[in-house]
Amino acid sequence: MGRLIDEKYQKYTKTRSGGVYYDVMKPITALFLEALAVCSLSIAFALRAAPVKISFLDNEDALKQTTGFLATNGCDSDSVNLFRTVVYWNNKSPLGFDLKRFPNNENGFYSFQSVSNLADALPQPLINAAHPDQLNCFDCVILLAGNLIQTKLQPDSISGPFIVSVPPTNAFVSVMTIMETPRDAFNAEYPAWHIEASKAVFGESRQNKRICLTAAFNSYCFLPQATTHNNLKTSLMEVLQANWKRQGIVFPTNMEIVICHSAVLNESGGPLFAPFAWATHSGLLFQNNGQYVYIEKAGASGPYVRLDFTNKKDLFPWLKSVIVSTTVERDHLFATFNDREIVSLDDAGKR
Repeated sequence: MGRLIDEKYQKYTKTRSGGVYYDVMKPITALFLEALAVCSLSIAFALRAAPVKISFLDNEDALKQTTGFLATNGCDSDSVNLFRTVVYWNNKSPLGFDLKRFPNNENGFYSFQSVSNLADALPQPLINAAHPDQLNCFDCVILLAGNLIQTKLQPDSISGPFIVSVPPTNAFVSVMTIMETPRDAFNAEYPAWHIEASKAVFGESRQNKRICLTAAFNSYCFLPQATTHNNLKTSLMEVLQANWKRQGIVFPTNMEIVICHSAVLNESGGPLFAPFAWATHSGLLFQNNGQYVYIEKAGASGPYVRLDFTNKKDLFPWLKSVIVSTTVERDHLFATFNDREIVSLDDAGKR
């Protein structure tokens, strides 16, 4: 680079020839701007492709480190111990997907140059893992949040409407239904075997909160008819905030409850179809010393996941990769962080 500038300098030394000045600064400035552009692109790429670590908590060292992290970041001891128990329960069966494209792990953690590289290494969406169904993502969040999240709801109080999806009985499609109590919504949404198999994990008091928070979080909501592409994000957040306020939900302050949502607009404009949205996934996000740690259960059959990264935006393509198999092209994807922030996932992960 220095030799090239010297040659340009010698060629374009400022002289007067026929009344025209040849300015040495022009070519030097052009070269400088070119070099600056290359550096800027390199920096931008490095920021976008920040390193990320993932663990499926099927390694004792990784699980011990994670439970220690949870304990020092506000989770109560009972919640952490229960979390360790359900992870052990999940680990009794193989993960249900291969890791052929993964690098060697170090104490249970796999390192990737970016979330995009990590997503490319997965053979399938984690929620489709060939593993027995156990707790799901909302169960994991409610279990770990413990006493850090509050609600005024009671299992048998008339506090609806709760709009939930009833599991299909004929292997075709789920049916949306409306319930007036959290318990009715919970029982409609979850099959009896799931409720029975997981009841021992939560105990009576935790089970009551689980029922109420599941009805509040894992549900549908209708949006105003005036909702359009331009105000969809704002409308969804306002409806969710109004619902959570009515349900007396107080979110934790030392972690963020992440909930993914799919939304559908009224493209036809007819009065009989209202825009609506539904929750599709959930996890917990912690910030600690400039780093982020995200904990989730990838659906009922997927693994427990821990992600470590430095930029909050790195989480967005991961969330999209988890839920994209449950959506169709018309769906608009969002993620909420407690009741304070909502982001669009539609363009997350595009390269």
